[in-house]
Amino acid sequence: MSETQINSVNQRRGEQPDWLLRILGGAFLIAAVVAAVLV
Repeated sequence: MSETQINSVNQRRGEQPDWLLRILGGAFLIAAVVAAVLV
């Protein structure tokens, strides 16, 4: 991997807010729990 590729990946990762990942992770966990209860 070249240095420019690493920089672009880091920039892309920086653009995504941390709270968004937390909400998506929380929603996935809730969906998994609901599915487990229903099944």
